[in-house]
Amino acid sequence: MLVTRVIYRKTNNRKRFLIVDAGMNDLLRPALYGAHHEIVAIVRSSSETEMTDVVGPVCETGDFLARDRELPVVAEGELLRFST
Repeated sequence: MLVTRVIYRKTNNRKRFLIVDAGMNDLLRPALYGAHHEIVAIVRSSSETEMTDVVGPVCETGDFLARDRELPVVAEGELLRFST
């Protein structure tokens, strides 16, 4: 399992991003060949969900952990768990 913290939320036009403190150097498989890992909010503070990309802090184009994922709405500072 990989636990990471949301450090920033970003919206670019209609696209939403969760920038986390882990990146492709911590979990390379999604960036290399699109591997799908379950993502769970450690503390679910909202019952709402959103379509979002989960990306690392270096580069949004290559440093991603998940693309177009329906996830619970999480705030900056909250934790996410990836099943590896």
